[in-house]
Amino acid sequence: MKLLGLTFLLACSSAFASTAIYEIKTDLFLNGKYAYSPRFVVKEGQTASFTGKSNGYNDGKETFIDVIATKADVKDAVMMKFTVGTIDKNGKRTILASPKMVAKENQEAQISQGEKSGRELLALTVTAKKQIQ
Repeated sequence: MKLLGLTFLLACSSAFASTAIYEIKTDLFLNGKYAYSPRFVVKEGQTASFTGKSNGYNDGKETFIDVIATKADVKDAVMMKFTVGTIDKNGKRTILASPKMVAKENQEAQISQGEKSGRELLALTVTAKKQIQ
């Protein structure tokens, strides 16, 4: 009988355990120019995506940003894995960068990759926070 009660309690606790949800605000710069400021609301471990028209930043291609957010090993911090790239007129996706970063909640963090003629090819400014559930 005790085993049955323990099994029931374990099953209930996992049923009520919730997955964290993160709000991520971003600013993306391509070739030294401002491109987009997408905001994401993403469940922990799942992918959130943004696709936007390029406005001349990527030779007429669309730009995409994917992000996966998880709890970081640092207290009150979020681990984010980004994939940034382009989509041509035939739908072919080309990855420009796959930066990873850890940011303290509600504090701005920045990462950049590549440089050409003194300008960063890709820069990402991020503020993340866990939503209250």
